[in-house]
Amino acid sequence: MAHSANLAAYEDIKMIFDNAIQSGLPAYYELPSREAAIRWRSRAYHFRKQTSVEEYQSLIFKIAPSRPREVIIDREVVGVLRNANREEVPLTPATSEDKLEAERLAKELGIKL
Repeated sequence: MAHSANLAAYEDIKMIFDNAIQSGLPAYYELPSREAAIRWRSRAYHFRKQTSVEEYQSLIFKIAPSRPREVIIDREVVGVLRNANREEVPLTPATSEDKLEAERLAKELGIKL
């Protein structure tokens, strides 16, 4: 069955994305069955592809064989960040305080985010 092109059909997915991002990643979404998890993951990828929300674009959805009813929502990390000493630097997402400060500064400078 083809997925809907209507973004309103994915309000449940959007709600999960927003809550997962807000609560911190990785997040774990448990569904009633393995089949439901696979369907949800397929819809999630389809919604992500259709939406222009930048924050959603790096999200990935995995199902571990040991927990087939659970979709792991995380961010895709492609490379490794290293400091001047070549030591790995753990990647941490911006906090809501960082985002508020960025918004305040952008407003002060007249930049539209």
